[in-house]
Amino acid sequence: MTNQELKQLNGPLYKECIGLAISLTKDKTVALDLVQEAYYLANKRHQTFEEGSNLRRWIKTIVYNTFVSDYRKEKRRREMMKDQPPVNSWIDRSIINNPAESNMSAQDLARIVEDVPDMYRQCFLRYVNGMSYLQIANSMNMPIGTVKSRVFTARQMLKLRLEKIGRLAG
Repeated sequence: MTNQELKQLNGPLYKECIGLAISLTKDKTVALDLVQEAYYLANKRHQTFEEGSNLRRWIKTIVYNTFVSDYRKEKRRREMMKDQPPVNSWIDRSIINNPAESNMSAQDLARIVEDVPDMYRQCFLRYVNGMSYLQIANSMNMPIGTVKSRVFTARQMLKLRLEKIGRLAG
């Protein structure tokens, strides 16, 4: 492809391709995407363009074929979705009651957290407030493994305490 053909492709032919794409898609935004994809394909396959061939016909054929290809893909996708809805669709899931839901107030929960021994609670609260294990380890001057262990232990203590309260309430 010569420099003159490239200039023509990026000048007047570009506007013609957009016009063609709008007539095919009936939507300017979709048409611009279509032309961009067609120009990508034309650039990718520029070596298939034969010198002296009709550049206008070549690029418009790429735009048209890209439109038809996309249309067919979308049509097949719609047909497949119509025949078989997604297997594990979130719409099909039934509602499951959350056993953690209760009438517990934030103050009750704060008291339960306060019952956790201080060495575990400090790491846990920092973790819950968004610090990473590494940040906690650096701020408390301790190994990262110790931080992970303490957060895990605090979670287990809280879980047991909440289960115990749940059994008493239920």
